[in-house]
Amino acid sequence: NHKLTTVNKVEATTKKTGIKAHYKCSGCSKLFSDATGKNEVTKSALTIPVEKKVAAAKGSIIKDKNGNKYKVTKSSVKNGTVTYVSPKNKKITSIKIADTVKVDGITYKITAISKNAFSGCKKLKKVTIGKNVTKILAYLFYPYDGSYAPKIISVEFEDGSVCESIGEFAFSGCEALTKL
Repeated sequence: NHKLTTVNKVEATTKKTGIKAHYKCSGCSKLFSDATGKNEVTKSALTIPVEKKVAAAKGSIIKDKNGNKYKVTKSSVKNGTVTYVSPKNKKITSIKIADTVKVDGITYKITAISKNAFSGCKKLKKVTIGKNVTKILAYLFYPYDGSYAPKIISVEFEDGSVCESIGEFAFSGCEALTKL
């Protein structure tokens, strides 16, 4: 004669345990795996353990919440690094490459900008580069289709930047560039 109420499943996160769907008697507070109240279970049997974070594999392409693409250069939950590959939207007029990017609960340091990262971004006028970027690869703005490079006017490095190398022809065709 249990008065059962349904308890919905709660997914585990990287910080909190979850719990499987079950039934609870409002009279005696016992827990059951079935709606008839015949299979009593313990709270520990219903507990879903905390999810462990897993870094993306080296070489894989990941996307941030805005759809920008990154290539994993060091796979690590605590010290992972990525190369910025491309923006989601080629019609952007300005962009800021952050110091870090968080994907699936893991924070990666952005240490490079890929070859041809802004190819096809014809309206791009301003780029701000985060302080962790140490390498900018070749042909940063080079258009694949043979058209003119974007109308890039300004490329700024954040205070504390330690960019060590800029690839060949990174700013080739950027005739409007007035600030670097």
